[in-house]
Amino acid sequence: MKAAAPVAAALALLLAAACREAADEAPPPARVENAALELAVARLPEPFLVAENAGSTLRFTTTHETGGTVEVTVGEPEYGLNLVAKVQKRRAAFEAAPGGEYKGSRELGTPFGPAYYARGLYDTESGRAEQTWIFALHPAGDSRLLTLIYTYPPGEEQIRVPELLGLVGELEAFVVAAPGDAPEPR
Repeated sequence: MKAAAPVAAALALLLAAACREAADEAPPPARVENAALELAVARLPEPFLVAENAGSTLRFTTTHETGGTVEVTVGEPEYGLNLVAKVQKRRAAFEAAPGGEYKGSRELGTPFGPAYYARGLYDTESGRAEQTWIFALHPAGDSRLLTLIYTYPPGEEQIRVPELLGLVGELEAFVVAAPGDAPEPR
């Protein structure tokens, strides 16, 4: 019986430590669904927080002290959707903006096909801003343009572009099921 007391004490300590470790773990990132856009974010990555998710509006902010917003839009089905043409149009818009500078573009691979990003700077009433735009096909594969626009202070692209790519990697199509059925990602 005396040998059982130290074993019980050791088990109690292990159990307490395991419970403390479980309590210290952060909750899993939240799933974000937008039925109007037929889009879901499987796990919202850091540093993003939902700023607005109503109707066809899906917007995120960040936990960065310097701020930052991501706006997500989905266009109507478009025959012959040309992502490169969208990048060229964005380049022209950056160059035409007050103080505008086009910083380049790249082709990306996403879980739902090719995408492109375009990055540039421009002047606003409150100072300079930098944006990274991502143009992709909607994850549902139905020829709709999916656009993500990340606006942040200039000079932070080394942090912000990978964050935006992480968000894109969590996107998936979302279909609202008939009443009584559970919604399913597709």
